[in-house]
Formats: sequence, structure tokens, C-alpha cells
Amino acid sequence: MASSLFLPLDRFQPSEIMSQYSEWVYFTLILVFFISVAGITLRKHFDKPYVKPLIISVGLMLTAGVFRFREQVMQIFEGWGILGTILLVVMAATIPYGLCRGFGLSAPRAFYLTYILIYILSWVKFPGFYEALAESNFGLVNLILLIVFFVAESGQDK
Repeated sequence: MASSLFLPLDRFQPSEIMSQYSEWVYFTLILVFFISVAGITLRKHFDKPYVKPLIISVGLMLTAGVFRFREQVMQIFEGWGILGTILLVVMAATIPYGLCRGFGLSAPRAFYLTYILIYILSWVKFPGFYEALAESNFGLVNLILLIVFFVAESGQDK
């Protein structure tokens, strides 16, 4: 019972979702990455109303081009070990943080949104890490991470 308190996403089985829909997860991650990069780049140069459709179309074209070679992309994330993990974290954390800051959010709110994303992504991609923390008497770390997750989530309402 106490161990289930420290594993809040355990009943959703996110690792099974990741293994079943891994190509769609990578497609979405790449799409968000390229739309973010296109938004950051094109927004600085254009102030016209057609920029948003241009950003989306550039992001979709780049995503389609990269996803055509998805085996190599999946090899980078899964086969490169710690380097692939670092690339995944950089894509999942830096780009949304920069986008939030670029669209006018304060630094703490951008950090909270990024933390929520990284927390959920880490539960999906590395559930064994949290299980190992719980089994090696570091369940308090899991609890602190969960509390910070809820604090970050409630900080968005202000």
C-alpha cells in the first residue's frame, strides 16, 4: 500500500502506452520540436498574421521529412544510451521552456510547465527509475517529486 503511494502513474501503465504507440510519440515529439523551432525563428522576423500558418506548415514539412527516416531517429533516442536520453531531455525541456518565455510567460511559470512535462515524460520513458527509488528506501524522493508536480500544477492557476 505504501509503495503504491509513491507510484502515482503506475495504474495507467505508461510504459505499455509508450511501447505500443512509440512511433506516434516520436512523431508528436518531433512535430512539437520543429513547430517550436519554426515559431522561435520566424516570429522574430515577421509580424504579419500569416506567420502562424507559416510556422505550422514549416513544422509539418520538417516533421514529415525527418519522420521518413524514423528508424534513425528512434535509434538515436533508444540506441545511444545516455546520449539519446540527454537529447530527449533537451528536446522535451528546452524548447517548451523557450517557447513559454517567448510568448510572455514568467520564468517560474515556464519552469513549472517544463517540470510537469519532464515529470510525465520520465514516468513514461523510465518507470524503472522511480521503482528503483521506491525499492531502495528513497521513496521520499518520489514523494517530493510528486509534491513538486502538484505544486507546479496548482501554480498555473494564479
